[in-house]
Amino acid sequence: MNLTKIKVTTIGYYHRDGDMHVTPGLLPKKLNTTCLKPFKSKEEFPNMNIEVLDSGKGELMMESLLDYVHQTNCLTTVKPDFVTNKQLLVVIAGSGPAVIFAYQRNGIIFILKYTEEQTSTINKGGVFEHFCTKTRDEEQLEPDETVRKAVFTAEIPRGNGDTFKVMYSGQIDAIDDEENRQHYELKVFSGGLNEYFWKKRSLQTYWQAFFGNVPVLIIGSRTGLYERDPKTMPPNSWPPFSVYYVQKLKRDRIPSTAAVRARRERMDQVPKWRPSEGEENVRSFLNLVKDQMKNDEDSFIFSKSEDDSNWKFCRDEEFVSKFRDVVLHFIDF
Repeated sequence: MNLTKIKVTTIGYYHRDGDMHVTPGLLPKKLNTTCLKPFKSKEEFPNMNIEVLDSGKGELMMESLLDYVHQTNCLTTVKPDFVTNKQLLVVIAGSGPAVIFAYQRNGIIFILKYTEEQTSTINKGGVFEHFCTKTRDEEQLEPDETVRKAVFTAEIPRGNGDTFKVMYSGQIDAIDDEENRQHYELKVFSGGLNEYFWKKRSLQTYWQAFFGNVPVLIIGSRTGLYERDPKTMPPNSWPPFSVYYVQKLKRDRIPSTAAVRARRERMDQVPKWRPSEGEENVRSFLNLVKDQMKNDEDSFIFSKSEDDSNWKFCRDEEFVSKFRDVVLHFIDF
């Protein structure tokens, strides 16, 4: 049974290196299914307390997707209404706060979630990703500035019998093989799929997987800080920050399981969520943007805060100008 009427299709892949150079057609890493085998002893638990460069932090204006569009000329065949990235769709579906830049050119609206440049460049899940994709047991974790992404279209019902077509890109952690290309999301959590996950993380995790066209997630359960996590103390005495269990999680089971866990553990303070509500959040936002932006060269800012669920918007040439310049640098209409 489909949980939402949004249809996501993967239409391409590319790599982006540390210098922001894009190479279309290159695939994500392959999942090494041996990562799912039970550990025989705690000595086999992989250590996650290793700093890994997060090479995706340097991209603030979805430059890699725009470069991909420039190289492949795919706008002429896809003919989207909107161009954006996965991060924006996840935030809107989850009804989170956001500041969004929007610029229209040749009938296409380019939309971007504003993100401040982050000082931290550490990818806390990078070690787990390496553990799940390494090609041999002795393969060492090496610095890797490559970001592996897929390009998607999402067909989103407008509510009037018509649909919006959104083209966007998102990072893909792994695929099963080069022929089937089933996507996997690789995530590691302290305590795994515990109460905190279902209470605080399940909604975002679902939408990340949904817009990444990911039917199955690989979840690593790890220990926490020494002495603060009982599992690091006797009788277990497991190493801190180490993965002790790896399992599969089907994406479409997340909403129903979250609802069951909320009832079982009486998490009354946590609002129940449904995929249909996220679909409506995306549909209503895109309708709002489309209704306001009537002409080419229109530039708008849309914003929503934690305290107010309503979108505010205004025409703004100044703050959107940098994003507009990046779009025009890559897109030659």
